[in-house]
Order: sequence, then C-alpha cells, then structure tokens
Amino acid sequence: YSDFKEMHPLSDKLWGDLLTLASDPGNCVVVITGRERGLVSQWLRDLPVWVVAENGVFVRLGGPSTEWACPLEPVEPNNDWKASIKPVLKYFEERTPGSITESQEHTLTWHYRDSDEDFGEIQASDLQ
Repeated sequence: YSDFKEMHPLSDKLWGDLLTLASDPGNCVVVITGRERGLVSQWLRDLPVWVVAENGVFVRLGGPSTEWACPLEPVEPNNDWKASIKPVLKYFEERTPGSITESQEHTLTWHYRDSDEDFGEIQASDLQ
C-alpha cells in the first residue's frame, strides 16, 4: 500500500529514453497504464507518445496536444455500477491486510500485492 501511495513520476532517465524512442520517426511509442489520464498527462508531460490510460477507458493517439478519447463512445461511460461493486471490494479490503481499493474516473481496482501472497491469491480467487 505504501508503495502504491508513494508512486513517483518517471525518472529523468526513463523520460529521456522514451523521448529518444519517440523521436525516431520509425517508432510509435505506446504507453499502456491503469493510472488515471490526469496523472499520466502530468508524468509524461510533452512526450510525443500514444497513451492508453485507466486500463483502456481513455486513449490519446498522439502527443499532449491531442485530445483524450473514450473508445466506448458514443456510449458515455456510466458509473452507476460502482455503487454496487465498491462495497464488495471494501469487504475484501477489510479482510485482507495490505490490500487497497483504488477508485478512478471509470474503474475500480482491488490491489492485494502488499498482502500475504497465499492469502491474497485465495481472496482474489474468492472475489472472482
């Protein structure tokens, strides 16, 4: 949990390496992440890369001047489902020390990597 909360932006070296790759006209660099698009925009700053954020809910096919798009459109993502699912994830979070529920713009994620490995796997299996 502490590692999750203490996530830092890209290191200067990684940012520079991505810039080198993205600057080559023969490359198309795509960054795929589960993080929210706002955070990803801050971290990638002006890198000329494509981005898939929040596990595919949002894409930006170009540099930072390109608008974010939602592949689900024209259907507007609906968050009504979150109200019924979040208590279930919280139930498992309370019973699995070291786990955390992350709520993003249009997704919920239950992280258990900081919990006991065997117990976390059992809980994840039960959650499915």
